[in-house]
Amino acid sequence: MLVRLSRPERGGGRTPVAFAAAALAVAAALPSVASAQTGGIGLGQDVHALASVAVATDTNVAQSSAILARLRGLVLEDNTVSPSVELDLTHPIGPQALFLTGVVAYDFYQRNTVLNRERIDLTGGGRFRVSRCDATATLVYGRHLSTLQQLAVTSVQNDTAIDESYKIQADCSRGLGLSPSFSYSETRVDNTLAIQKASDSRLSAATGGIKYQRPNLGSLEVFGEYDKTTYPVGAVAGAPVSSGYTAVAGGVRYTRQVGSRLQADVQVSQRTLKSSIPGGVGYTGLTYKADLSYLVNKRLTVIGSFQNTTSPANLLGVSFQRTQGYNGSLRYQLTSRLLVSAGGSRQEQIYEGQGFNPLFISNTRNTSAFGSAQWDFGRRFRLLLDFRWQESDTNITVLNYSDLRVGLTASAKF
Repeated sequence: MLVRLSRPERGGGRTPVAFAAAALAVAAALPSVASAQTGGIGLGQDVHALASVAVATDTNVAQSSAILARLRGLVLEDNTVSPSVELDLTHPIGPQALFLTGVVAYDFYQRNTVLNRERIDLTGGGRFRVSRCDATATLVYGRHLSTLQQLAVTSVQNDTAIDESYKIQADCSRGLGLSPSFSYSETRVDNTLAIQKASDSRLSAATGGIKYQRPNLGSLEVFGEYDKTTYPVGAVAGAPVSSGYTAVAGGVRYTRQVGSRLQADVQVSQRTLKSSIPGGVGYTGLTYKADLSYLVNKRLTVIGSFQNTTSPANLLGVSFQRTQGYNGSLRYQLTSRLLVSAGGSRQEQIYEGQGFNPLFISNTRNTSAFGSAQWDFGRRFRLLLDFRWQESDTNITVLNYSDLRVGLTASAKF
């Protein structure tokens, strides 16, 4: 089955209602397609799909001040309709398995129709057993509207960022004692807007480590990592040749699950990042990230994470970004059918460039609060009411903004 989603043309074409109906029809067809598969590689024996239609009202879809929104031809307040299909497909082949997961969606804006855009995030691949090692090969494809803060201040607003990557990883752990692990990945980010092409990037990363596991200890891994990032257009802040950087890191990662109550994944490393341009900005220091989850009782779960990391930046005049922040949330099962959650986060991005231009963003600080209530009607139908408030501050006043989004999503499982 091939499903093609296209952008509606002005004055006609697909409407939100028609797209929603198509999404529901595709999801409804999945079980019958799966049951018709009696051999070969198809959707297989484990097929899950979630068809949804979300409506939302947003006080600032432009993610900027009113002045900049008018410059870009946008209206701050808008309503959206977003039909989507979420897939989780697995096809076992003996001890191996093929899989496909992700979301295919389209966002329709009532007033800012220029922002109408597909939103695709898909991951496919296979899990294989090679000798005593478990290997996984994955392909990732993403296509979505660029965050408006990533665009040049006076830029038009319809840039689509396309992310593609593949990754191969092997883990030879046996559940006890020492074992090696390895992974290699390549990621490319492309922009459709000509002025954003300077931010197109290519990232290659290789990681190797030695892991020690015991049931009462968890997993402790010592690893080394080498990354190389290039910007092939070569215009990071006007650089005349292809620019980028290399990064070398070494550290430890600890993973532990204590019964069903506590789960922890903590990683700490020392990273050295060097620019490929003589005299370019680099970084040497400690990076870390952690994800924690604690089941207080049968109803209440506490979730938290924090990080200090480096990564490529899809932003003009920037070589890389450092991200520092934390977030926390509470989930409470109020009844067997009603789940409520609430939380908040604070995150700061520090952008480093070559020959830095003060007209570009050097840092952003985002503070947010969010909450939701989810009702399950039987085993197949779900209704979700959610809100998110966000405040963003940067070194460029016209990009500072606050935003409140409230949404309602109806979903059906197939």
